[in-house]
Amino acid sequence: MKNIFRERVAQLSEEQWRHTDDRGGEQLRAEIALYERALDRAGRVLADIARLRIDERLTAITEEQAHTLVQVFTTVLDRLGLGEQAAQVRELVAVEMERLGEAG
Repeated sequence: MKNIFRERVAQLSEEQWRHTDDRGGEQLRAEIALYERALDRAGRVLADIARLRIDERLTAITEEQAHTLVQVFTTVLDRLGLGEQAAQVRELVAVEMERLGEAG
């Protein structure tokens, strides 16, 4: 919603942000008020995310998934009985995982 209202407000000239009614009273346009509310709510959501440490929890989940993936790879390579080739595969996988980690 914030983005929709941002676009609406961007289409208004600064003079259009307020309008005068028949009795000469000046009022703020609804688009401005709605955009302001949307910004406030987005700010509150971000504060809630920070307070709940959601980013840390997602990182922990991702690390757990990576650990599981490494275990699966290692088990599969061992079961294939590739000998030295298994070590090469592990090394290449580690290099690629690191490269992807740097890119993300």
